[in-house]
Amino acid sequence: MRNRAAIAALVAFGIAAAEGIAAGPVPERARGFSGQVRGVVKAKGEKDTFTLYVEQILNVWKTNKAADPNLLVDCTVTVGPRWMKTESGVWRPDERHAAFIRGLEEGRRLDLEIVNLEGRLFVILELPGEARRQSAEDERKAPPREEAEPGPIESRRLEKGEGGWTLPPGEPGGVIRKTEGIAALEAEVRRLREENAELRRKLAEKERGEGAQ
Repeated sequence: MRNRAAIAALVAFGIAAAEGIAAGPVPERARGFSGQVRGVVKAKGEKDTFTLYVEQILNVWKTNKAADPNLLVDCTVTVGPRWMKTESGVWRPDERHAAFIRGLEEGRRLDLEIVNLEGRLFVILELPGEARRQSAEDERKAPPREEAEPGPIESRRLEKGEGGWTLPPGEPGGVIRKTEGIAALEAEVRRLREENAELRRKLAEKERGEGAQ
């Protein structure tokens, strides 16, 4: 099932990013297109988007929902990177697609797999063969990403800084990874509830003692 919130955010992002570059409306019966087109890069936009003048429909995929895909021919459409959901649940543009778009030059003719999810924005489904092979080669050569192992957080007070929730100065562990932010906050909430319960218990005992005198 598609994440409607993510799609809406993606569309808003694409429209804002493409502002200032010429792209016409998507014909009603061409909306929902999914397939491969041949076209020419007309202009580069902000936030890794570009406009593509569609010359030819090469393939239509089974996921296509456009009633008449050929209506895209002679249209100029806005294309952006596909968005992916990270392990922490945040939606971000696919860096391979963003890098590919940044390397495009105006006037380049290319075959590209795209899909229209909603509105007038199209996103890349798959990179062209040569770009896909280069991306795989770059990933193979890239050094593995290292993430610091956080220390225990259950019994420590947390402080909110610019980089997120951190441990106080002098405490081992450093910045808590975003993926652990919820667990850290839950631990802090539990601690505060326990302290509050203890204070209420002591207050009740004091009141009972004073009433007995």
